[in-house]
Amino acid sequence: MMGNDVANSQAMTQMENTIMTWRTPPIPTTVLKQPLKTFKSPIGHCRQLYPSFIRKKLSQAVNENIANAPNFEGGPDPNVALNWIAQMETKFKPLRFPEDVKVQVVIPFLIGDAKNWWRSMEPMIDVVENDITLEEFKEMFLDQYFPRALRKKRQNDFYSLRQTGNMTVFQYANKSVSLGRFYPRVFEDEEENMDRFEQCLREEIGCQLTSHKFTTFKNMYDAALAVEMRFKLNEGERNIGKKPRWMMGSNQAAGTRQ
Repeated sequence: MMGNDVANSQAMTQMENTIMTWRTPPIPTTVLKQPLKTFKSPIGHCRQLYPSFIRKKLSQAVNENIANAPNFEGGPDPNVALNWIAQMETKFKPLRFPEDVKVQVVIPFLIGDAKNWWRSMEPMIDVVENDITLEEFKEMFLDQYFPRALRKKRQNDFYSLRQTGNMTVFQYANKSVSLGRFYPRVFEDEEENMDRFEQCLREEIGCQLTSHKFTTFKNMYDAALAVEMRFKLNEGERNIGKKPRWMMGSNQAAGTRQ
């Protein structure tokens, strides 16, 4: 009896490690070769992979991160598609599934038109045999729901963005991140990112930053916010002493009558 307890304890420890890495024990090839429709949820894997006394703990770990993930049903709005794939990538981080397993876990969350699209793609690929990775799936997914022509336009919008009119530094920075978030490479070189940010600010703000040597983008961004605030305060102080035009006109009229 004690031997069984020790074995169960060791198995539980192994499962806790598996939950964190999803690498030990490896998923049997016989399970991976099952048709995708066999697994209506990620928990479908658990029923065949692990004995019942440790299945519950694994199920809880997967459920907390994956089972409440959003479905995707297709549609013409690329932002919905982009947000969905980003959410799925975030869900995988704490579980660290192997790349080929991630795709099999993602597929059940495709519904409606998106499910039909994937069914049309399946004859052209073999997810299990070819070990298609999430990055490869993502490329196919984006080709369908975020076409290259639209990606090119978004990229051009990003590089042509300038702080103009009444746009604040905060609004400009947020717009820049929104347009550039799907091109992470544009933010990889921090010095280049700072140069672009400074050049695209309104001239009166950008000029105030030129003489400073910033070591991080955050420092430059904070400085730009401070400069903008200073301009607004100065403008407010100048306006305090000014009389409204209607009052100035009234005084002039009164002087004329005298």
